[in-house]
Amino acid sequence: MKKISLLLPLLAVLWLGACRQQEAQPANEFPDVPTAVVQAVRIAYPTATGLSFTEIDKGNMWESDFSIQAVNHQATVNAKGSILEVYALGKGDALTGPQSVTLPAAAKAYIDKTYPGYKLVAVGEGQYNNQKAYKVSLRTEKEEVTLIFDASGTVILEFKAAITPVVEPPKTFPILKAEELPTAASNYLKENSLVFAKGMATVDKDNKKTYLVYATKGTTTYELAFDNDGKLIRSSSSTPTPPATTTVELKSISDLPAAAVAFLAGYTFEKGSVTTKEGKKTYSVVVNKDGKRYEMTFDGDGKVLTNTYTPRPTEKAMATSSELPGTSREYLTKTYPGWAFMKGVIVSTGSVVTSYTVVIKVGEVLYTVIFNGEGKFTSATRG
Repeated sequence: MKKISLLLPLLAVLWLGACRQQEAQPANEFPDVPTAVVQAVRIAYPTATGLSFTEIDKGNMWESDFSIQAVNHQATVNAKGSILEVYALGKGDALTGPQSVTLPAAAKAYIDKTYPGYKLVAVGEGQYNNQKAYKVSLRTEKEEVTLIFDASGTVILEFKAAITPVVEPPKTFPILKAEELPTAASNYLKENSLVFAKGMATVDKDNKKTYLVYATKGTTTYELAFDNDGKLIRSSSSTPTPPATTTVELKSISDLPAAAVAFLAGYTFEKGSVTTKEGKKTYSVVVNKDGKRYEMTFDGDGKVLTNTYTPRPTEKAMATSSELPGTSREYLTKTYPGWAFMKGVIVSTGSVVTSYTVVIKVGEVLYTVIFNGEGKFTSATRG
């Protein structure tokens, strides 16, 4: 009887300890979303608020919506926790409104020329496959168009979908390699000696997918569409006309006209190219002298057209966190309570600071945090 009475208080203590331990663990806000998907967004964007997830391809792909400093963001994340694309979104008159996005001139010109009369639904600026990109949604009463441009304004992907009576933009996610296609579709590429270039999948309400694929063979580009089972349902191809302008890399200063070679006596060659347009040549070179870097252009006779001095970026190691701007330290204190400075680098071009990179420690976890030259937060990674 004594043994039982002694065991009861002990069990009570253990039970209370277990309860406290459970209370100390954060609640799983998204029990239906893989941990790798949630952590990918939280680590990449530690200041994100209003986080939500929508499954767009069952067990494979999720769309995450969140806000950073009142700006809406949208990311596509796969089950392994890889962020395939992410954009800061503008809505309404997104090219001039309060959440404006400035598209490259080439992208805006393409939209104006190719889709006159289409309504701009949304514009996003961010990354596609780890490269800077812009995502644009256009619409008429009958059609929804999704465009992805690279940093220069060149179209990477272009997808059109008919609008059903219930107007709802299609769910899409990137296809980054042929192995992500249905077996029949990837076999079709192999059998026809086509090299996968890029792709996109759309998912309907019944979780049936349509795959839009761009592939190449020599200089010909093929636009292919496959159904959910990988059966080819549409195909077209195009071969670009030879460019009127050609550019060839230079190997040394001696590849320049004699007058340019004489002008560059004492300079060290870094890189260069010659561009031929309508029979006229223009030479561009990057050279060094006395520790300074110069960018120059010459005409076909070797006459100097431009001569620009470009300061080299320099790096300086931080001794303490006091070398960070006050705004950066305030951000770290607010976002990473209890942080400890480990090391850091200040990058400058000439006399102008362009970025601050610091490695901090919170508990046993390391974070690498990057700020711009003004000390404003740019990005963060864990580890």
